[in-house]
Amino acid sequence: MKTKEKTTLTTDDFDFELPKELIAQNPLKNRSDSKLLYSIQGPDKESLITDQVFSSILDLIPHDSLFVINTSKVIKARVLARTKHGGKIEIFLLKPTDHDRTWNILARPEKKLKLGKVLDFEDGSTAEVVQLRSEGNHTQIRFSLKDSQSFYSWLDQMGKVPLPPYIKRDLEKKSDLQDESRYQTVYSQQPGSVAAPTAGLHFTEEILEAAKSKNIVFAPVCLHVGLGTFSPIHASDPKNHAMHYESYQIPKKSLESILEAKRQGKKIYSVGSTSFRCVESFFQEHPITIDPSTHDENHVFSTNLFIYPKHKAVSYSPKVFDGMVTNFHLPKSTLFMLICGLLGFDRAKKIYLHAVRNRYRFFSYGDCSLLIF
Repeated sequence: MKTKEKTTLTTDDFDFELPKELIAQNPLKNRSDSKLLYSIQGPDKESLITDQVFSSILDLIPHDSLFVINTSKVIKARVLARTKHGGKIEIFLLKPTDHDRTWNILARPEKKLKLGKVLDFEDGSTAEVVQLRSEGNHTQIRFSLKDSQSFYSWLDQMGKVPLPPYIKRDLEKKSDLQDESRYQTVYSQQPGSVAAPTAGLHFTEEILEAAKSKNIVFAPVCLHVGLGTFSPIHASDPKNHAMHYESYQIPKKSLESILEAKRQGKKIYSVGSTSFRCVESFFQEHPITIDPSTHDENHVFSTNLFIYPKHKAVSYSPKVFDGMVTNFHLPKSTLFMLICGLLGFDRAKKIYLHAVRNRYRFFSYGDCSLLIF
Protein backbone atom coordinates (compact mmCIF):
# COMPACT_ATOMS: atom_id res chain seq x y z
CA MET A 1 0.00 0.00 0.00
CA LYS A 2 1.28 3.46 -0.90
CA THR A 3 2.05 5.73 2.02
CA LYS A 4 0.09 8.97 1.78
CA GLU A 5 2.48 11.88 1.28
CA LYS A 6 2.39 14.47 4.05
CA THR A 7 1.27 17.83 2.70
CA THR A 8 1.07 20.12 5.74
CA LEU A 9 4.46 21.44 6.87
CA THR A 10 5.48 21.40 10.53
CA THR A 11 8.15 23.49 12.25
CA ASP A 12 10.58 20.56 12.07
CA ASP A 13 10.34 20.60 8.28
CA PHE A 14 12.15 23.96 8.32
CA ASP A 15 15.20 22.52 10.06
CA PHE A 16 18.54 22.04 8.31
CA GLU A 17 22.05 21.13 9.35
CA LEU A 18 24.24 24.18 9.98
CA PRO A 19 27.87 23.72 11.09
CA LYS A 20 28.71 26.08 13.97
CA GLU A 21 31.81 27.35 12.20
CA LEU A 22 29.59 28.95 9.53
CA ILE A 23 28.05 31.32 12.09
CA ALA A 24 29.93 34.58 11.48
CA GLN A 25 31.44 36.09 14.63
CA ASN A 26 32.95 39.19 13.02
CA PRO A 27 32.28 41.29 9.93
CA LEU A 28 34.63 41.22 6.99
CA LYS A 29 37.08 44.11 6.66
CA ASN A 30 35.05 45.63 3.83
CA ARG A 31 31.24 45.54 3.86
CA SER A 32 30.81 44.78 0.17
CA ASP A 33 33.32 41.90 0.14
CA SER A 34 30.63 39.51 1.39
CA LYS A 35 29.72 36.63 -0.88
CA LEU A 36 26.41 37.04 -2.69
CA LEU A 37 24.30 34.06 -3.66
CA TYR A 38 22.22 35.03 -6.71
CA SER A 39 19.17 32.91 -7.45
CA ILE A 40 16.58 33.16 -10.19
CA GLN A 41 13.90 30.66 -11.14
CA GLY A 42 14.53 28.91 -14.44
CA PRO A 43 11.88 28.07 -17.06
CA ASP A 44 11.42 24.59 -15.55
CA LYS A 45 10.90 26.22 -12.12
CA GLU A 46 14.28 24.98 -10.98
CA SER A 47 16.39 27.37 -8.90
CA LEU A 48 19.39 28.65 -10.86
CA ILE A 49 22.16 29.63 -8.47
CA THR A 50 25.41 31.52 -9.08
CA ASP A 51 28.05 32.66 -6.59
CA GLN A 52 28.88 36.35 -6.76
CA VAL A 53 30.39 39.10 -4.59
CA PHE A 54 28.13 41.74 -3.06
CA SER A 55 30.10 44.57 -4.69
CA SER A 56 28.69 43.35 -8.04
CA ILE A 57 25.02 43.58 -6.99
CA LEU A 58 24.28 46.54 -9.28
CA ASP A 59 25.32 44.42 -12.27
CA LEU A 60 22.63 41.87 -11.43
CA ILE A 61 19.60 44.16 -11.54
CA PRO A 62 18.13 46.26 -14.38
CA HIS A 63 18.57 50.00 -14.82
CA ASP A 64 15.79 52.07 -13.22
CA SER A 65 15.17 49.50 -10.48
CA LEU A 66 14.09 50.45 -6.98
CA PHE A 67 15.45 49.26 -3.62
CA VAL A 68 13.32 49.67 -0.49
CA ILE A 69 15.63 50.13 2.49
CA ASN A 70 14.99 50.23 6.24
CA THR A 71 16.64 53.30 7.77
CA SER A 72 15.98 52.37 11.41
CA LYS A 73 19.05 52.82 13.60
CA VAL A 74 20.18 50.27 16.18
CA ILE A 75 20.30 51.63 19.72
CA LYS A 76 22.83 50.45 22.30
CA ALA A 77 20.17 48.36 23.99
CA ARG A 78 22.37 46.34 26.39
CA VAL A 79 23.18 48.08 29.66
CA LEU A 80 24.94 46.76 32.76
CA ALA A 81 23.34 47.76 36.08
CA ARG A 82 24.12 46.96 39.70
CA THR A 83 21.98 46.48 42.77
CA LYS A 84 22.72 48.35 46.01
CA HIS A 85 24.62 45.25 47.19
CA GLY A 86 26.81 45.25 44.07
CA GLY A 87 25.13 42.42 42.18
CA LYS A 88 25.27 42.66 38.38
CA ILE A 89 22.15 42.72 36.24
CA GLU A 90 22.25 42.81 32.45
CA ILE A 91 19.41 44.90 31.04
CA PHE A 92 18.19 44.51 27.47
CA LEU A 93 15.92 47.34 26.36
CA LEU A 94 13.00 46.24 24.16
CA LYS A 95 10.97 49.37 23.48
CA PRO A 96 9.80 52.55 25.25
CA THR A 97 6.27 52.75 26.62
CA ASP A 98 4.64 56.12 27.36
CA HIS A 99 7.87 58.08 26.89
CA ASP A 100 11.53 57.31 26.37
CA ARG A 101 12.36 57.10 30.09
CA THR A 102 10.14 54.05 30.74
CA TRP A 103 11.07 50.86 28.90
CA ASN A 104 9.97 47.27 28.50
CA ILE A 105 13.03 45.16 29.23
CA LEU A 106 14.52 41.72 29.55
CA ALA A 107 16.89 41.18 32.47
CA ARG A 108 19.47 38.59 33.43
CA PRO A 109 19.20 37.30 36.13
CA GLU A 110 15.53 38.29 36.19
CA LYS A 111 14.95 36.82 39.66
CA LYS A 112 16.94 39.69 41.21
CA LEU A 113 14.30 42.20 40.12
CA LYS A 114 11.59 43.17 42.62
CA LEU A 115 8.88 45.80 42.28
CA GLY A 116 10.30 49.16 43.41
CA LYS A 117 13.91 47.94 43.26
CA VAL A 118 16.40 50.63 42.27
CA LEU A 119 19.21 49.82 39.86
CA ASP A 120 22.42 51.84 39.69
CA PHE A 121 24.50 52.72 36.66
CA GLU A 122 28.16 53.62 36.45
CA ASP A 123 27.56 57.36 35.92
CA GLY A 124 25.26 57.74 38.95
CA SER A 125 21.99 57.44 37.03
CA THR A 126 19.36 55.04 38.32
CA ALA A 127 16.29 53.09 37.20
CA GLU A 128 13.34 51.85 39.23
CA VAL A 129 11.44 48.64 38.53
CA VAL A 130 7.84 49.83 38.00
CA GLN A 131 6.30 46.62 36.63
CA LEU A 132 7.21 42.94 36.86
CA ARG A 133 6.60 40.52 34.06
CA SER A 134 3.28 38.74 34.17
CA GLU A 135 1.05 37.08 31.58
CA GLY A 136 1.08 39.32 28.52
CA ASN A 137 3.28 41.99 30.12
CA HIS A 138 6.98 42.83 30.19
CA THR A 139 9.06 43.99 33.10
CA GLN A 140 9.34 47.80 32.98
CA ILE A 141 11.91 50.17 34.45
CA ARG A 142 11.85 53.97 34.65
CA PHE A 143 15.14 55.82 34.26
CA SER A 144 16.31 58.84 36.25
CA LEU A 145 19.35 60.31 34.55
CA LYS A 146 21.97 62.16 36.55
CA ASP A 147 22.54 64.87 33.96
CA SER A 148 20.01 66.72 31.85
CA GLN A 149 20.61 65.03 28.52
CA SER A 150 18.50 63.12 26.03
CA PHE A 151 17.97 59.47 26.82
CA TYR A 152 19.56 58.31 23.56
CA SER A 153 22.65 60.45 24.24
CA TRP A 154 22.95 58.78 27.64
CA LEU A 155 22.45 55.36 26.07
CA ASP A 156 25.16 56.07 23.51
CA GLN A 157 27.60 56.57 26.39
CA MET A 158 26.43 53.81 28.75
CA GLY A 159 24.99 51.12 26.50
CA LYS A 160 26.54 48.37 24.41
CA VAL A 161 25.72 47.18 20.91
CA PRO A 162 22.91 44.58 21.19
CA LEU A 163 24.62 41.80 19.29
CA PRO A 164 22.69 38.52 18.97
CA PRO A 165 23.61 35.81 21.52
CA TYR A 166 25.39 33.69 18.90
CA ILE A 167 28.00 36.46 18.53
CA LYS A 168 30.17 36.21 21.62
CA ARG A 169 31.28 39.43 23.34
CA ASP A 170 32.07 40.36 26.96
CA LEU A 171 29.50 42.90 28.20
CA GLU A 172 31.86 44.25 30.86
CA LYS A 173 34.59 45.11 28.38
CA LYS A 174 34.60 48.39 26.53
CA SER A 175 32.37 48.39 23.44
CA ASP A 176 34.10 47.04 20.37
CA LEU A 177 34.42 50.00 17.99
CA GLN A 178 34.13 47.57 15.10
CA ASP A 179 30.68 46.49 16.31
CA GLU A 180 29.58 50.09 16.90
CA SER A 181 30.17 51.00 13.28
CA ARG A 182 29.55 47.70 11.49
CA TYR A 183 26.34 46.57 13.27
CA GLN A 184 24.70 49.59 11.67
CA THR A 185 23.81 50.36 8.06
CA VAL A 186 25.53 53.32 6.40
CA TYR A 187 22.10 54.87 5.79
CA SER A 188 20.63 54.41 9.30
CA GLN A 189 18.80 57.44 10.69
CA GLN A 190 15.96 56.97 13.20
CA PRO A 191 16.99 55.30 16.51
CA GLY A 192 14.74 52.51 17.72
CA SER A 193 15.86 49.03 16.63
CA VAL A 194 17.30 46.48 19.06
CA ALA A 195 18.66 44.35 16.22
CA ALA A 196 20.13 45.40 12.90
CA PRO A 197 18.28 45.08 9.59
CA THR A 198 21.22 42.98 8.53
CA ALA A 199 20.71 42.79 4.76
CA GLY A 200 21.59 46.48 4.60
CA LEU A 201 24.95 45.97 6.33
CA HIS A 202 26.58 45.07 2.99
CA PHE A 203 25.82 48.38 1.26
CA THR A 204 28.55 51.02 1.14
CA GLU A 205 28.55 54.72 0.30
CA GLU A 206 30.32 53.77 -2.94
CA ILE A 207 27.51 51.39 -3.97
CA LEU A 208 24.88 54.01 -3.14
CA GLU A 209 26.74 56.54 -5.29
CA ALA A 210 27.29 54.09 -8.17
CA ALA A 211 23.56 53.31 -8.21
CA LYS A 212 22.85 56.84 -9.43
CA SER A 213 24.52 56.15 -12.78
CA LYS A 214 22.03 53.31 -13.36
CA ASN A 215 19.05 55.44 -12.25
CA ILE A 216 18.50 53.04 -9.34
CA VAL A 217 16.33 54.61 -6.66
CA PHE A 218 16.48 53.93 -2.91
CA ALA A 219 13.13 54.36 -1.15
CA PRO A 220 13.55 54.59 2.65
CA VAL A 221 11.03 53.17 5.10
CA CYS A 222 11.45 52.72 8.84
CA LEU A 223 10.56 49.58 10.77
CA HIS A 224 12.05 49.36 14.25
CA VAL A 225 13.31 45.80 14.60
CA GLY A 226 12.32 44.07 17.83
CA LEU A 227 13.30 40.71 19.23
CA GLY A 228 9.98 39.25 18.12
CA THR A 229 11.22 38.79 14.57
CA PHE A 230 13.91 36.46 15.87
CA SER A 231 11.94 34.69 18.62
CA PRO A 232 12.23 30.89 18.34
CA ILE A 233 9.16 28.94 17.31
CA HIS A 234 8.16 26.49 20.04
CA ALA A 235 4.90 25.36 18.44
CA SER A 236 5.07 22.24 16.28
CA ASP A 237 2.64 23.88 13.87
CA PRO A 238 3.86 27.31 12.64
CA LYS A 239 0.29 28.64 12.53
CA ASN A 240 0.27 28.54 16.35
CA HIS A 241 3.26 30.89 16.59
CA ALA A 242 2.34 34.44 17.58
CA MET A 243 4.53 37.10 15.96
CA HIS A 244 5.21 40.22 18.01
CA TYR A 245 4.07 43.55 16.63
CA GLU A 246 6.66 45.99 15.27
CA SER A 247 6.05 49.63 14.38
CA TYR A 248 6.80 51.15 10.99
CA GLN A 249 6.40 54.34 8.95
CA ILE A 250 6.50 54.99 5.21
CA PRO A 251 7.49 58.47 3.99
CA LYS A 252 5.17 59.98 1.37
CA LYS A 253 8.02 60.32 -1.13
CA SER A 254 8.89 56.63 -0.75
CA LEU A 255 5.27 55.64 -1.30
CA GLU A 256 5.21 57.78 -4.45
CA SER A 257 8.42 56.12 -5.70
CA ILE A 258 7.06 52.61 -5.06
CA LEU A 259 3.73 53.31 -6.77
CA GLU A 260 5.41 54.99 -9.76
CA ALA A 261 7.89 52.11 -10.18
CA LYS A 262 5.02 49.64 -9.99
CA ARG A 263 2.99 51.62 -12.55
CA GLN A 264 5.93 51.69 -14.98
CA GLY A 265 6.72 48.02 -14.52
CA LYS A 266 10.14 48.64 -13.00
CA LYS A 267 11.76 46.00 -10.79
CA ILE A 268 11.37 46.53 -7.04
CA TYR A 269 13.57 44.81 -4.46
CA SER A 270 13.34 44.79 -0.68
CA VAL A 271 16.59 45.10 1.23
CA GLY A 272 15.87 42.65 4.01
CA SER A 273 12.83 41.02 5.54
CA THR A 274 11.97 44.13 7.57
CA SER A 275 11.57 46.29 4.46
CA PHE A 276 9.52 43.51 2.91
CA ARG A 277 7.20 43.10 5.92
CA CYS A 278 6.74 46.86 6.22
CA VAL A 279 5.66 47.47 2.61
CA GLU A 280 3.77 44.20 2.20
CA SER A 281 1.79 44.88 5.39
CA PHE A 282 0.91 48.36 4.15
CA PHE A 283 -0.39 47.10 0.81
CA GLN A 284 -2.35 44.30 2.41
CA GLU A 285 -4.40 47.07 4.03
CA HIS A 286 -4.34 49.61 1.18
CA PRO A 287 -4.99 49.29 -2.56
CA ILE A 288 -1.99 49.41 -4.90
CA THR A 289 -3.79 52.35 -6.55
CA ILE A 290 -3.77 54.43 -3.35
CA ASP A 291 -3.39 58.19 -3.85
CA PRO A 292 -0.10 59.08 -2.07
CA SER A 293 -1.36 62.63 -1.43
CA THR A 294 -3.78 61.14 1.12
CA HIS A 295 -0.98 59.30 2.96
CA ASP A 296 0.01 60.54 6.43
CA GLU A 297 3.73 59.84 6.63
CA ASN A 298 3.75 60.58 10.36
CA HIS A 299 1.27 57.80 11.07
CA VAL A 300 2.84 54.86 12.92
CA PHE A 301 1.57 51.53 11.65
CA SER A 302 2.20 48.16 13.26
CA THR A 303 2.67 44.73 11.76
CA ASN A 304 2.92 41.14 12.92
CA LEU A 305 2.97 39.77 9.39
CA PHE A 306 4.07 36.13 9.32
CA ILE A 307 4.48 34.52 5.91
CA TYR A 308 5.27 30.83 5.62
CA PRO A 309 4.23 27.97 3.31
CA LYS A 310 1.57 25.69 4.72
CA HIS A 311 2.29 23.15 1.97
CA LYS A 312 5.39 22.39 -0.12
CA ALA A 313 3.71 23.25 -3.41
CA VAL A 314 2.42 26.67 -2.30
CA SER A 315 4.31 29.97 -2.44
CA TYR A 316 3.27 33.52 -1.59
CA SER A 317 2.88 36.14 -4.34
CA PRO A 318 4.08 39.56 -3.08
CA LYS A 319 1.96 42.59 -3.89
CA VAL A 320 4.97 44.81 -4.68
CA PHE A 321 8.34 43.11 -4.76
CA ASP A 322 10.18 41.20 -7.47
CA GLY A 323 13.05 40.08 -5.26
CA MET A 324 14.82 40.41 -1.95
CA VAL A 325 18.32 41.04 -0.65
CA THR A 326 18.71 39.04 2.54
CA ASN A 327 21.22 37.27 4.77
CA PHE A 328 21.09 33.57 5.67
CA HIS A 329 18.83 32.76 8.59
CA LEU A 330 18.46 30.34 11.48
CA PRO A 331 16.93 26.90 10.99
CA LYS A 332 13.27 26.74 12.07
CA SER A 333 13.06 30.55 12.29
CA THR A 334 10.26 32.80 11.05
CA LEU A 335 12.82 34.42 8.72
CA PHE A 336 13.74 31.16 7.02
CA MET A 337 10.03 30.34 6.81
CA LEU A 338 9.49 33.68 5.06
CA ILE A 339 12.09 32.75 2.43
CA CYS A 340 10.40 29.36 1.97
CA GLY A 341 7.05 31.11 1.62
CA LEU A 342 8.32 33.48 -1.07
CA LEU A 343 10.42 31.05 -3.12
CA GLY A 344 8.63 27.79 -2.47
CA PHE A 345 9.79 25.22 0.07
CA ASP A 346 11.92 23.03 -2.21
CA ARG A 347 13.65 25.96 -3.92
CA ALA A 348 14.53 27.60 -0.58
CA LYS A 349 15.88 24.33 0.81
CA LYS A 350 18.06 23.91 -2.29
CA ILE A 351 19.47 27.43 -1.90
CA TYR A 352 20.34 26.88 1.75
CA LEU A 353 21.93 23.51 1.01
CA HIS A 354 24.09 25.25 -1.62
CA ALA A 355 25.02 27.96 0.90
CA VAL A 356 26.12 25.41 3.51
CA ARG A 357 28.07 23.31 1.01
CA ASN A 358 29.83 26.37 -0.37
CA ARG A 359 30.74 27.70 3.08
CA TYR A 360 28.66 30.87 3.07
CA ARG A 361 28.79 32.73 6.37
CA PHE A 362 25.44 32.81 8.21
CA PHE A 363 23.43 35.31 10.25
CA SER A 364 24.02 38.97 11.13
CA TYR A 365 27.67 39.35 10.14
CA GLY A 366 27.40 36.72 7.44
CA ASP A 367 27.11 36.70 3.67
CA CYS A 368 24.13 37.69 1.58
CA SER A 369 21.76 36.58 -1.15
CA LEU A 370 19.78 38.22 -3.95
CA LEU A 371 16.67 36.12 -4.45
CA ILE A 372 14.42 36.76 -7.44
CA PHE A 373 10.84 35.63 -6.82
